[in-house]
This record gives sequence, structure tokens and C-alpha cells, in this order.
Amino acid sequence: GGMNETQSLQAAVTTLNITGLEEYFMYSISASFQNTGGEGPSTTIQGITLPTIPKAIPSNIYIIGLTATSTLVDWDAIPFKDQNGPNFMYQLTINGMNDTNTADTSFTFTDLTPCTDYNISLTTLNDAETYPGSVFVEVTTDFQVPSAPSDLTLTPTD
Repeated sequence: GGMNETQSLQAAVTTLNITGLEEYFMYSISASFQNTGGEGPSTTIQGITLPTIPKAIPSNIYIIGLTATSTLVDWDAIPFKDQNGPNFMYQLTINGMNDTNTADTSFTFTDLTPCTDYNISLTTLNDAETYPGSVFVEVTTDFQVPSAPSDLTLTPTD
């Protein structure tokens, strides 16, 4: 099966098992009965095949913005045909914690610690399942710019 493909079958059956269909794909199926008097009117039904695991994870992940306390992560979108199910999301994890799900192709991590290494992983999921792999990127936040001195005093000397 595939897009815009038509197949015709003549059989003396009332039940038919169709195999080789795409995952999470809309199909239209028409059926009619025929006897020696001719072919009767057809009935058409539509249905979506069951969702399954997403077919891919993003192949590219980029660090766009990096400061002492935040980083903006950006990645390439997964095509709809590879999402394989409803409620497709990207799942980000930082240092193995704080799973964040988003439908967007970018996310900003905030409240990070200055001058610290972070390992960010990215995978995909939908209502059916989570992809069994991840793409990773490592970042080190910038140094924190020191604040202005305060409580300065001037002491005269000889």
C-alpha cells in the first residue's frame, strides 16, 4: 500500500485482511457486491492505521544561544511521514533529568549554573511509543560576568 494507489480485488468473501499498509496513514476502502444481475452500489469507508514508534530522531542539533545561565537548543524537524502517530513531540533531557516535551523545534534551558558542563539529549515520541535512541550535544555555560563592586570606601594614606 501507498499514497494514491488503487487495487482491485474480486473475491467471494465478506472479510478481507489487508497487509503491507503504512503506519498511521489514512486509507479509503470501497466495496461492492456483484452477482449475475450485475454490480451493486459501492460503500466507501475511511480509516487510519494504528500509530507506531516514530521512525527517526533529529539528525542535527544546534546550540544557538549560550549564556552563563541559559542555552537555546535548536534542531531539524522530523517530517510528518516519519512521526507515525498522534501527539508527536520532541523530548529533551538535560544531565539525565528534567524531561521536557515540546512540539517546537527549539527550546531554551534556563536557570543553569555558570561555567558548568551540561549534556543535552533529544529524542522523539508520540502516543504510541518513544524512539529508542537519542541525539546528544554537550555545552558548557559561560562565565558569569561579575557584578559591580559595592560598599567601596576610600581610605587616605600618607
